[in-house]
Amino acid sequence: MIDIKTRTKTFSIEIIKLVSQFSWKNPVLTVLGKQLLRSATSVSANLVEGSGSVSDKEFINFLAIARKSSLETQHWLDLLLESKTLPEKTIQPFQKEAIEIGKILTTTLKNKKSKL
Repeated sequence: MIDIKTRTKTFSIEIIKLVSQFSWKNPVLTVLGKQLLRSATSVSANLVEGSGSVSDKEFINFLAIARKSSLETQHWLDLLLESKTLPEKTIQPFQKEAIEIGKILTTTLKNKKSKL
């Protein structure tokens, strides 16, 4: 099974590819694209940074930030879909993966907290 750091890095790369196709002449895509790019890449960045933590408490903090960024990513994807800015067939696979990543991070966070 693929580990969460690899999975979130792959997700970040796919988001980068998606956003790089946006028409930057469209102000909605410009704003939402930048927000989506920031939040999605923040998930994997926080997991990588957290892996270098010196304590479990510090690692939990990075996990919590990654989880929040995952939720934010879901929000931007929802806005792109519900505003009909991008077609459902384009957004749906990203939404599904963002939700799965969020679930994994939530479970991992709960497990780590219970062991403190």
